[in-house]
Amino acid sequence: MTRILHTSDWHLGVSLDTVSREPDHSLFLDWLATTLTERKVDVLIIAGDIFDQAVPSSEAQRLYYRFLHRVAPSCVRQVVVIGGNHDSATRLEAPEALLGAFAVHVVGGLGSSAEDSLDRHVVPVRNAAGEVESVILAIPYVHEYRVGVRAAFSDNVDLGKLLRDGFSSLYTRVVDRALALYGNVPLVATGHMACLGSERGDAPIDLHLIGTLGALPPSIFDPRLQYVALGHIHRGFRVGSSRAWYSGTPIPLNAKESQTPRRVLLVDTQAGEAAEPLVESLQVPEFRQILALDGTPEELTVQLRKLTWSTPLPPLVQVVARVPSFLPGIAHELTMATPAGAQIVKFSQQRMAAEEVIDAAPVRQLSDLDPEEVFRRLCRARNEPVDDALLTAFHGLLGDYETTEPSL
Repeated sequence: MTRILHTSDWHLGVSLDTVSREPDHSLFLDWLATTLTERKVDVLIIAGDIFDQAVPSSEAQRLYYRFLHRVAPSCVRQVVVIGGNHDSATRLEAPEALLGAFAVHVVGGLGSSAEDSLDRHVVPVRNAAGEVESVILAIPYVHEYRVGVRAAFSDNVDLGKLLRDGFSSLYTRVVDRALALYGNVPLVATGHMACLGSERGDAPIDLHLIGTLGALPPSIFDPRLQYVALGHIHRGFRVGSSRAWYSGTPIPLNAKESQTPRRVLLVDTQAGEAAEPLVESLQVPEFRQILALDGTPEELTVQLRKLTWSTPLPPLVQVVARVPSFLPGIAHELTMATPAGAQIVKFSQQRMAAEEVIDAAPVRQLSDLDPEEVFRRLCRARNEPVDDALLTAFHGLLGDYETTEPSL
């Protein structure tokens, strides 16, 4: 048995608006390094999109290499890294010789001569006695032209068949090569693509003419594969009843992803040609929430003031203010209502329809409002931004008035 931990789509270096996610990734990588040791993992698979950009920042690269250095002396016998559509294949592979000394095998992209380079996609996993107990087939993100698909010369029906046949042939050739080299041992493949079961919004960009042809079926994977570790889709799920799985992003990259737990997958291979692997989903701790708030300025002010959190990092908030007309001071006012630490990372105003303006009209009497709320509404009506200095001056005048007001 080989124990594998499958993760993908780290997107190191990503920001939400202008806020760096480096603290989130640092906490995740600390947790992952500890988990690899605690769960006695033999092989770590990172199934693409390690970085968010083809030219990653120095901070993103530092996180990546420090993590690999930390894992090197652990129980992990082999790390397999494949390139995703966000990664530069050549940049990932540049330190290949150095990383190989630490049992890190990197395949950034498919070579121009696939038949001549099959061996670099076949990664044996050896036990303490030096025997090969399983093999990882490292297949990275593959552009359709690498498997013989040319969109300009075919209609959609032909393209779909060419795409399926091209990927199916690629996986079959690599499986054949692995069996020829190492015999009948459990085979685990990787991939970075969109398979059936993915939905619009599951990934930031469509691959392989998906907008025209739809997602790839799991039938492209050779039936001799015991498990397929996929990347690209940001939601974790099993592809139908096949042996292909997505792990999803380990930290939420937007408000939608923050609504569901983030996971990595623990896989135990089993002996036997038709054996089913044991797959366990491990929930990644929630390090930060990303919230999406939508409402009138009054509703948003109440929600922001009540904001609390128990995560190590404060929440990031995306705000849509529904207004009867453009209000230039509302962004600052909502920022002032946000608790210290939390941050509004994206703000927009959405103009209400006429019926919404009527429905949202205030029904409270003036006597029901406290003085500060009356003052804020007056400033808003006059397009006057409300900041700390103005509020301090207002409360000073209010205090003077209350101490001199005659008793009735």
